[in-house]
Amino acid sequence: MIAARPPEGDHTAAEGGGTPSFAARSPEGVHTAAEGGGAPASLVQLNNLSKHFTVAATLTQRLLGMLGHAKPPATVQAVSNLSVEIRAGEVLGLVGESGCGKSTLARMVAGVHAASSGTALYRGQPVAVQQGARVVKTTTKVQMIFQDPYASLNPRHRIDRIVGEGPFTHGLVDKANLDDHVSRAMQRAGIDPAYRFRYPHQFSGGQRQRIGIARALGMQPEFLVCDEAVAALDVSLQAQVLNLFMQLRADHNLTYLFVSHDLGVVKHISDRVAVMYLGRLVELAPAAEIFTRPNHPYTQALLANMLTLNLRRRRFSAIKGEIPSPLNPPAGCHFHPRCPHAMERCMREVPAFRELAPGHSSACHLGDD
Repeated sequence: MIAARPPEGDHTAAEGGGTPSFAARSPEGVHTAAEGGGAPASLVQLNNLSKHFTVAATLTQRLLGMLGHAKPPATVQAVSNLSVEIRAGEVLGLVGESGCGKSTLARMVAGVHAASSGTALYRGQPVAVQQGARVVKTTTKVQMIFQDPYASLNPRHRIDRIVGEGPFTHGLVDKANLDDHVSRAMQRAGIDPAYRFRYPHQFSGGQRQRIGIARALGMQPEFLVCDEAVAALDVSLQAQVLNLFMQLRADHNLTYLFVSHDLGVVKHISDRVAVMYLGRLVELAPAAEIFTRPNHPYTQALLANMLTLNLRRRRFSAIKGEIPSPLNPPAGCHFHPRCPHAMERCMREVPAFRELAPGHSSACHLGDD
């Protein structure tokens, strides 16, 4: 049934009463491969996944084409031949510099973008299929939480429609039970259901991000793709939202792909960490292994500039040079123009992504025998 209009005021119980502390990384009742008890089955498989974007021709290029001097269109190689498995119940953190392809990969995993080649599978079936110019998702069990809590909500729709439209459209709930379904999703996300008749502009940034989480939870997902889901929030709200993610994981056995450039957040929340550079996966290992024994020079450079509370009067040195353009990436190892250990071989050969130790893989020629 439709409830009465909400009272005035826009503070939820979850966002009041001070700033909570961070939750433990692995909540009770959630077992990961790193914690023993057998390796969980793979929930998501990415097999040689690639995404290339064709750059639209400029007016000059179109005129040259009309005169018979056309050149092949430029192509942005956003993600190149990336393969990884995500186990049921784990949090896989994905890190890398801006422009390395993290968000593009996240959108392919969530079924927002179609892959140029390769496959993204959920329980052995494609997450999305291309039908003409449209990308059609094949499952509602994979949902995405977007980076910008302002742009990701339709300003013309009330919250009850934003949260309830998906479940109703896909037949997860009928009209008679829709209001109760929306209220439960909002409660799980820490938003007072009495506020469901409001519009997005009436909420704070942290509340809007919780509404985005409620929208995803309303679809009853098993796998959540979080694309910089706390980057737009201040530190106190980040703590609240991260605690919410971990509580939801414990309560509903959710699996996450957690994309972030904040290494501290990734260290706190992740069971395994994948490191990307210019569209390629360069290292993958359990979180404790990545942060104590990184193998790839790029991972080492990232961690060397990670801020921690126990550092005093330390001079940080940025990674040499700028990240190359994905329009024209370097040959061989993409990182070699910035790598302090680069050899001639690095400029010619693409390093194989191989296992160095159980669960720890890296793509670097320095580890070759």
